Amino acid sequence: MVEGFAAAVAEFGRVDCVIANAGTAGLSPMVDMTAETWHGLLNTNLHGVFLTVREAARHMKARAAEGDRGGSIILNASLSVFSGVPGLTHYAAAKGALNSMSKPLAVELGEYDVRVNVICPGFIPTEITSPESQPIIDATLARSPIKRIGTAEDLQGIAVYLASDMSKYHSGDTITLDGGMMAQLY
Repeated sequence: MVEGFAAAVAEFGRVDCVIANAGTAGLSPMVDMTAETWHGLLNTNLHGVFLTVREAARHMKARAAEGDRGGSIILNASLSVFSGVPGLTHYAAAKGALNSMSKPLAVELGEYDVRVNVICPGFIPTEITSPESQPIIDATLARSPIKRIGTAEDLQGIAVYLASDMSKYHSGDTITLDGGMMAQLY
């Protein structure tokens, strides 16, 4: 990770924003989950993000020491930070850890004008979505005030805002992007 981030800085001269969007998933009830499955998911969804964010924070802090303050670190979590999905205990643990990690990181980096925020999207089909996701799609449509499934394009506005100077005073936040699903009780 150190080499990869250094290569990005060498190519672009600086990194102003990092969106840590690592993710893999696979359904496995907790009672049947192997340690290999648990650690495998955490290695990508939590440890990979930690390494990426650590390098971004080091770079942005060093830039600030040279008078070039600011930056944005965006962590992509999920609604599993707030609610449970059967078979995704490992996924929820990783995404919940990202949300928890963001708060002290926002405090640590605030003095350098570096912002840290979390986006928790609702169900958005991606390349890791499987045919077994249809029950999740059906439940999402049944519960969401906005009666459609989210798309990757729905994330663009909030990501652009958090990456830009328009959000230069917005840090330490966890933002849901779910068509209103979490706002609706019944």
